[in-house]
Amino acid sequence: MNIVLSMITYMTVERVGIETFMKVLESSLQVPYKAIILVDDTPNENTKIVVKEFAEKWGKELVIEKSRKTALFNNVVRPTRATARQASIDLFFESFQDEWLFFLDDDVLNPGWWDEAKQYLMRKCCRRNMGNKLGCKFRTEKVFNSFRR
Repeated sequence: MNIVLSMITYMTVERVGIETFMKVLESSLQVPYKAIILVDDTPNENTKIVVKEFAEKWGKELVIEKSRKTALFNNVVRPTRATARQASIDLFFESFQDEWLFFLDDDVLNPGWWDEAKQYLMRKCCRRNMGNKLGCKFRTEKVFNSFRR
């Protein structure tokens, strides 16, 4: 299973603290991924530095990107989580040949989720309902296959 992990961050170190963020990063090691796509529109470098040091320590390829587009939000044109997520998806298809792109929240710890998720990834019959288990909104095989190579 070839996996790339994506994180969408914005001032994460300042918002959740370095200790919590490190726990989130360490929890990601339960997934056998080879690379991290970090989309961060933060004006400072703190979160990027932490992720870079983590990736170097664990031998993960790291690609850091900003949102490529902006959206109108509360009468202000700026990057949003949606534009950041789209930048990650675009970068995945442009730069990687891997089979899966997983998104990891920058402030959520859920130990053991990978053990449950990989059961659904391996069983084709469950793909239709996999989004329910992993917190996604899609339910059809057609949508599922559009994100899977």
